[in-house]
Amino acid sequence: MGGTIPRVWAQKLKTGQNLFFGNLIKFPLQRDENIDSDPIFYYSGFLAPEFPAPPGNLAHMIFIGYTLKLMKNLILPLLIFLSAWLLPLPAPAGELPMAEDFQQDASDAQDRGVVIMVMFSSDSCSYCEVVREDYMIPMVGDVEYENKVIIRIVDIEGSDEVVGFNGQKQQHTEFADAQGVSLVPTIKFYGPGGKELASELIGYSNEHFYGYYLDSKIDESLAALKALAYR
Repeated sequence: MGGTIPRVWAQKLKTGQNLFFGNLIKFPLQRDENIDSDPIFYYSGFLAPEFPAPPGNLAHMIFIGYTLKLMKNLILPLLIFLSAWLLPLPAPAGELPMAEDFQQDASDAQDRGVVIMVMFSSDSCSYCEVVREDYMIPMVGDVEYENKVIIRIVDIEGSDEVVGFNGQKQQHTEFADAQGVSLVPTIKFYGPGGKELASELIGYSNEHFYGYYLDSKIDESLAALKALAYR
């Protein structure tokens, strides 16, 4: 059994409405001059019992409408789900990682051969906001800096707990006091054992040179870290 499908059926085929086809092989879109020259789908193996197959010569087609509907309703959502599951999610824009566990950070830094760069900050400090927005945040996700530093933020007025390099839990404000920090922004550079690798960078004095000062401190810290590794 095979033949042409009237226009109303063809429309259903194009939109994939409640039809199922089997043994679909190829897709010669042809015209039936007797039906307003609309393109008519030819089929084989028409299995919808509510639409008995009209007589005619057998032709084979691929049912594009059903395939597209299948892709839309099943395959495409599956691909989107797999992409979301397999690909890492980016860090939320505008956020920096707060210090939580310096012992874990030290272990990671040792494995990667990088410096732990800690910015001591305060929500009430306008210069801290400038340093966060213009320097710290752009470093997060930057491959060059990912191979140099682990960035952490300490709120000198914060009550959140952090595990120090010695394994003891302290509030952020207590950790800042223990590190001798009283002015913000202050950036310190630590090795895996909690040893400072370079002198701290205090304040924000010159927007034209601050990036240079920061990069110089990072490079100085990396050099000190390598020197420690060769001892």
